[in-house]
Amino acid sequence: MGAGPEPPRWAVIAAVGAFVVGNYGLNKFNSWALHDSPALHTPPIRVAGHGKAGFNFPFFYTMFHMVASCIAALVMQLTVSKPKDGQLPSFEQFWRYKHMVVPLAFLTTINNGLNNASLGMIALYMNQVIKATQPLPTSFFEYCFLGKVYNLQIYFTITLIVVGVILAQATSFSHPGNNTIQGVIYVLISTAAATVKPVLGKLIMTGGDALNPCGGSCGSCLMPKKDDTRPKLPPLSPAQVLFWDAGISVWLFLIWSIASGEFARACDYLGGIPPPGYQINEQQGLLGGGIILFGSFLAFIFNIAMYYFVHYTSALTSTIGSIAVKIELIVEDAAVSGENDPLTWIGITVVVLSIVLYGYASYQLKLSQDAAATKPADEKTPLAEVVTK
Repeated sequence: MGAGPEPPRWAVIAAVGAFVVGNYGLNKFNSWALHDSPALHTPPIRVAGHGKAGFNFPFFYTMFHMVASCIAALVMQLTVSKPKDGQLPSFEQFWRYKHMVVPLAFLTTINNGLNNASLGMIALYMNQVIKATQPLPTSFFEYCFLGKVYNLQIYFTITLIVVGVILAQATSFSHPGNNTIQGVIYVLISTAAATVKPVLGKLIMTGGDALNPCGGSCGSCLMPKKDDTRPKLPPLSPAQVLFWDAGISVWLFLIWSIASGEFARACDYLGGIPPPGYQINEQQGLLGGGIILFGSFLAFIFNIAMYYFVHYTSALTSTIGSIAVKIELIVEDAAVSGENDPLTWIGITVVVLSIVLYGYASYQLKLSQDAAATKPADEKTPLAEVVTK
């Protein structure tokens, strides 16, 4: 976080708790909702809601997540999270921040849409293992855009996470089973978008003043100029960012679902027409409506918590937090499926221990930074540092 008062401890705990619940719930529920139902007989006969929901319309489904999140963000701005400047969403506000919120919405569409699409093609286990490689590229983009540099201990631990992920998934990649190559490609693209999104979100919530490409090592052409007469953009709150992110994403999801024909197929499902290869389920329409409502509720919890989590900590820490949830899902799914490959469990153990080491390393880094900030000035302290304290 930038300079400013420390957030209340209860707020940080609430953000972390909601982030964990929303992340875990969304992954488990989406995997059930978007995956085809298993065949009940031979020849294959499938029934929506038996085993899996068969609501395999990821972009149509995720569009409602964005609608719920957008409405919730507006309600928060009217009640518990009123903007400091008193300005509610307007076209003028959108136009001022368009160069930041539009790319953020594109990243959200790619990340959420393709990730949910992959859940209908590959096992949740493989999805989570691939997504667990996020911390390393996230730290790279934090350096590229914000100039943020961590110590060697943190870089070592997040590299270990990637090594553990590779070990844990080595057997699955060599024997993919019911996982499709298309699903793997989808989740890889989703992961790439997810590594940039929290960095851009952090930048918007600091008003752009944190922009410091590569720590200034490649020049200062993109850094804010002190003598710039143009007014600086004030930072947006997490609720404001979520409103524009989700609000713009709704239209991107709608366009994508219509163009792909998914919109029409989803409407058939809701109208009681079974998908190809499925038998009629009289409760299919109610099932589809319930999936949309409950999934949107979980998405609201996760999206709000994610932005507050990034705001209170850092983009890398939020990514590590999501990895902790992924490890729980990986271990749970591996245990339920009867995974007994030693290499897989070695990899999972490496990742879990690496996350613990990251927590310790980040805590020690914060202690050293706090100590440096409170150290009294002496004759060796640069004048600029004394003045700014």
